[in-house]
Amino acid sequence: MTVTGTGTAFEATLRWEAVPAGGADPVAQGFTTAGANGEVGPFTFTAPLPTGPVMLSVWEPDMSDGATGSKRHNLVSVTFTVR
Repeated sequence: MTVTGTGTAFEATLRWEAVPAGGADPVAQGFTTAGANGEVGPFTFTAPLPTGPVMLSVWEPDMSDGATGSKRHNLVSVTFTVR
């Protein structure tokens, strides 16, 4: 599935993950780039998703906690069914 949108993040980096609806381990995850530091820009990525209900989330990682970036700023999630 190809995902497109617009966003802004520190150094233009956005993280994403897809999990089966209802919660579980991610079935796909990665990063993409968009606009930087308040300037909104486009992003696109391809996510290999299984059939069934999936929740896709995109967020700006918290760069203050090092390479892990575990905090999710400006989180946007959508649930849909892949057929």
